[in-house]
Amino acid sequence: MSEKSFGIKELNLMSASGTPTIESPNDIVFKSGGSNERVRITSGGNMGVGGLASPGALLSIPAGESNTPRFAIESAVDANDFTITQYEDGNGTYTMLGQNVKLNSSGNNTILDSAHRTAAIQLDARNNGNVTFYTGAANAVGERLRITSDGNIGMGGITSPSFTTGNGLHLGDNYAIGFGAGGNSRPDFQIVTDGSSLDFRCGFGADTADISMTTGGNLVFASGGGIDFSATGDASGMSSELLDDYEEGTWTPTVRFGSGTFNGSYDTNEGFYTKIGRLVNVSCELKLSSKGSTTGTVTIEGLPFTPNSDDESRASGVVGYYQDVSSVDFPIVILVEPNQTEFPLRDSGSASATGISNGNVGNTFRIYFTITYMT
Repeated sequence: MSEKSFGIKELNLMSASGTPTIESPNDIVFKSGGSNERVRITSGGNMGVGGLASPGALLSIPAGESNTPRFAIESAVDANDFTITQYEDGNGTYTMLGQNVKLNSSGNNTILDSAHRTAAIQLDARNNGNVTFYTGAANAVGERLRITSDGNIGMGGITSPSFTTGNGLHLGDNYAIGFGAGGNSRPDFQIVTDGSSLDFRCGFGADTADISMTTGGNLVFASGGGIDFSATGDASGMSSELLDDYEEGTWTPTVRFGSGTFNGSYDTNEGFYTKIGRLVNVSCELKLSSKGSTTGTVTIEGLPFTPNSDDESRASGVVGYYQDVSSVDFPIVILVEPNQTEFPLRDSGSASATGISNGNVGNTFRIYFTITYMT
């Protein structure tokens, strides 16, 4: 077998310093199995394994065409306790750690994937450890999600999620849960909390709440929204099944004689109302201490809601109690007309139910009544 020169300048296995050295002005190549190159150390100091003639890193291992381990740390328990395998399968370049997990480098992303169809990906944090996930810019990385050792999940800065019963997901303020496709930007439905309420947003790209649940346990509907009872049976004349309002409050009834401005005084004038949907129920106590000097028909003003313009909003009732009223056939009639927040007091004994005038009431005129009408 003839000797050949490999350009080795010096081969000193017994140097004076006791350190064997191989010195060459060019690459150093190790071959085996005939002429098969196994290892190359370039003149620039990079090492290539597996036939890499131009390694671009300090240690370069080529990708294979199967998931045969390229780098392995073996033990007596399992020959594949820890392996790193890089290979190309036609869909991308993968790096596999062990037998069940691989990292897929696609563009600027790193994807954790299962190397086997039936295998699972397991993140194991034992001894009361947490699993945390961070994202962000290079110098502004922040925690985004945490799974605690007891099984709770925290997002949005929640580092110690806990629940009185069982385990769950704890979101920080201004974090949301989305449902539905919603195109490529926002989901069709969102649940958002700001710390004071839980907002339900319905419809693609919705920025405001359709329904809110306050910390006190109350449900707040957006204007025009309500409870839809369309799933229940309907009467033949049904026109709406949406309960869109409930309200309680006070109103201030006032009196007017004719068209002039009332210049008397009140002892009491207070009222209460309850509004359910379009139905308004009002009650009133009104008592004068002086009726003043103006004259004309007695009119009560100040209904809390304007009746609807349709005839269906017309309502009638009677005064339940009266005081200091004379020359009138009783009961005293109330008739609420469409679009009117005032009504005259009428004498039911007259053929046309004419109005009661200032001459029929005294300075201590007093009435109680309750009436229901439609807005």
